[in-house]
Amino acid sequence: MIDVLLALTLPIVLMIGVTRVTFHLLGALIVTFMILFVAFELHEKPWYVIGLAILSLVIGWIGARRVLNKKPGM
Repeated sequence: MIDVLLALTLPIVLMIGVTRVTFHLLGALIVTFMILFVAFELHEKPWYVIGLAILSLVIGWIGARRVLNKKPGM
């Protein structure tokens, strides 16, 4: 159950947070994916948790893009 909740929330928060630091979507995507792969051990989770994490990563991408459009250079 905790894996499902983390898969739904962690990529969104990481993607938006890292984008605010790096100011680049692709860099934030790579860093977020590596954190999920190494720290969250995404490659050892069931298929539905991986699918939820990917869906959450896409939602995080959209949210990070909106943050960059709202304040491009801060």
